[in-house]
Amino acid sequence: MMKRVRPLPMLLLSLLFSCQQPSSRQSSEANDATDTSEAMSSTTEAPESASFDVNKLPVSTASLGAFPYFSLPAGYVYMTNNQIKDYDHFPFWVGDHFQWEEGKVFYNSIDAKEGKAYSGFELKKNLDNLIIAAGGVKVFEGKIPSDTTSVLRDRPDDITVDYVDGWGDIYNDPCSVYVIRRQDKTIWIHLCVSSASAGWVILETKAFTQTASLIPAEQLQQQIQDSGKAIVHINFATNRSDILQESFPQVDAIVQVLQQDPTLKLSVNGYTDNTGETAHNLVLSQQRAASVVRSLEGKGVDKNRLKARGFGERQPRGDNGTEDGRAENRRVELVKL
Repeated sequence: MMKRVRPLPMLLLSLLFSCQQPSSRQSSEANDATDTSEAMSSTTEAPESASFDVNKLPVSTASLGAFPYFSLPAGYVYMTNNQIKDYDHFPFWVGDHFQWEEGKVFYNSIDAKEGKAYSGFELKKNLDNLIIAAGGVKVFEGKIPSDTTSVLRDRPDDITVDYVDGWGDIYNDPCSVYVIRRQDKTIWIHLCVSSASAGWVILETKAFTQTASLIPAEQLQQQIQDSGKAIVHINFATNRSDILQESFPQVDAIVQVLQQDPTLKLSVNGYTDNTGETAHNLVLSQQRAASVVRSLEGKGVDKNRLKARGFGERQPRGDNGTEDGRAENRRVELVKL
């Protein structure tokens, strides 16, 4: 699929989050945005409430396909590929606060195919109809207050940057938030349609599953002796290189291995799954490997015994088409030098 040049508002969205200076719109864009927000006057909406409660919404039994459930209208395409995270969190605006939800996330920006004139009204009306037919309830529609974005911007995780493709231009255009409540899960949808492009985020709630486990120093040492390398799964902050606290004991085990063999030198190799852009994954894997090296050095290991290398999504061990396979591919390898 040919990738189109991303519209200027999408490229500047991450900068807008940091400076929090909304730009003015041309009158034609404002009129189009107004038309877009009025695309579906008969949409099912949640009753107004001082405190939002998803459990008060009706349960949908409409038939759904595979995640992320919805296809785009004819003539519209996604601007990037593989924008799925097996587990993450995302804030959905419900009128007076951000409702943080966790689970499997799909996000992307939307544009018209080459040769087709983009219509925000057409796109919004199609998607609105589709979501409502699936049992969705619109819990918010309008512009998210600009002062609330500081809550997101000041967080330690870069939620505004991580999901720039899915946010849409929330500074200037109205957004819609829908909820599809099911017996076994809840599906949240953030949709922002402008006169030039659109973005949306689809989150399927699910419980967190711990996949990383501690490999004792003795086992690491044996693996390195037998095969020249050992594989560890260290948890990092989403799309960042910060090591999460639950993985500190694993780092301590690596330190113990190096202390027991003063002659041992290791290459710390970082790997990712194929979610996101290849170039970004390569940089991220290098940053995560370097983060592990810095942590080891901070615990007294001589920097001359360590080398950090990033391989991105190359050399997968599992099937990137499955959640288990992607989890297996997100790893750190300790290779004897």
